[in-house]
Amino acid sequence: MYVLPKGKVAYFDVDDTLLEWYDTNCPGKDVTPIPIGVFISYKKPIKEHIDELILQAKSGTRIVVWSASGVSWAEAVVKALKLEEYVDAVLAKPDRYYDDKDVNEWFPKRRYYKKSE
Repeated sequence: MYVLPKGKVAYFDVDDTLLEWYDTNCPGKDVTPIPIGVFISYKKPIKEHIDELILQAKSGTRIVVWSASGVSWAEAVVKALKLEEYVDAVLAKPDRYYDDKDVNEWFPKRRYYKKSE
């Protein structure tokens, strides 16, 4: 079992948070190649969110990156974006959760920064 050290924790999603989900299918200056198995997916990083992840990590917040697309995809993205030194854990997004309270009672407010055009 892996236990995150005590402290604040921030969860960052991958798709449409750390990078834009659409696939350009070709390399370019604004995209990052993300190898996953034998395929390469070309995605555009969302700089504002990546900068926030780094800022939070540097402030002492533990960083978890997760994705509904699975842990392999989330890990590939963290490596492709060269964020390993800032990320404490990589997880798949939960399919369900078990708790005595509804998620709206305890989950912190969602944060999302507008993408630059």
